[in-house]
Amino acid sequence: MVVLQKRIDLIHAHWAIPSGFMASWIARANRKPLFVSLHGSDMYLARENALFREMAKWALQGANGITACSQPLAETAIGIGACAERLHILPYGADLMELTPEIFANRWRIQLGLPVESCIILAVGRLVAKKGFTQLVRAMPLVLKQVPGARLIILGEGFERAALEHLGAELRVQDRVFLPGAVSWTLVAKYLAAADVLVMPSVQDEKGNLDGLPNVILEAMAAGRPVIATRIAGIPLAVQDKVTGVLVDEADPELLSAALINLLTSPAKREAMGRAARARIETELNWIQFARRLDQIYDTDWEKRRDA
Repeated sequence: MVVLQKRIDLIHAHWAIPSGFMASWIARANRKPLFVSLHGSDMYLARENALFREMAKWALQGANGITACSQPLAETAIGIGACAERLHILPYGADLMELTPEIFANRWRIQLGLPVESCIILAVGRLVAKKGFTQLVRAMPLVLKQVPGARLIILGEGFERAALEHLGAELRVQDRVFLPGAVSWTLVAKYLAAADVLVMPSVQDEKGNLDGLPNVILEAMAAGRPVIATRIAGIPLAVQDKVTGVLVDEADPELLSAALINLLTSPAKREAMGRAARARIETELNWIQFARRLDQIYDTDWEKRRDA
């Protein structure tokens, strides 16, 4: 048993199911403290499936502490059976060294085969309903009326590729909307360096599934890029409206297009928001600060359960 061989003091599981469920058995058998981090899909599955709900409940009720990257995730966990006193809202961080502001964006555009003079709108994520990319494509005709040279690049792969391509053709923006597919993280970093703005138009899909806190938002901020995103889930924990980016209501292409036009036609505003975004990563939303906060949670919640 690894726990005994390595003299493990504490077990931390990511996702309540399946990892948290299995870790809970191991922690109880070895009398070790357990901490569980919620990320989104685990709570969605637990809410939709009775067996998964019981598995998640077992893990959460046996945990010394629980972290969630958004308030909705925390509320769902409480509804399943988690103790509110053990729950902590803890947004993720970004790497300060791997992603840095890039002022020579043109070299990356040339390397990626992108027009140097165009306004580049970037979106990253699986091509699924909850990412809201349909709303982003719908916003493009309005954007192109004001910013004719704009180009939208959506990195990722998924079930909605055909629908997004069809929508682009229907709206006659297929020559300005590009779907390169899934790419490596190294290429994502280069696309961020080449982009003017990152857009994350997340929505709650028809089954009630939604994002927690998309990592690419933090990565874009670390790269000094402003973010336009919807004000749902954990996104407002990272994006400060009109400071590090712009927050809009979900599923509203007109608001999305207005925010895009405003930033794409205001280079000074983009640069100011990009600097503010990077500063926030440097002071708060980085992995060093995340680790410090997590260490505090370990100490506090471990002592609470020990004294109980």
